[in-house]
Amino acid sequence: MEESRGAKLHEAMEKILIKSDVSLSTTEIADEINASGLYRRKDGIPVPSSQILARAINYTSRFNIVEEIISLKNHL
Repeated sequence: MEESRGAKLHEAMEKILIKSDVSLSTTEIADEINASGLYRRKDGIPVPSSQILARAINYTSRFNIVEEIISLKNHL
């Protein structure tokens, strides 16, 4: 039972990746999202890296995944 407080998780992931302008590990993305507050789980628990990976897998049209390193597709 998750609910975003602002951006949806995949949107927050995209913002972090655009800002960094490099590929990041799932842990780095989770750390940035938790520190920035771009996305909050309804239960208040910080977003784990496993949730970042799961969301990237669900949005393969938006993200490239290589051994838990995530990058954006079609990012100029």
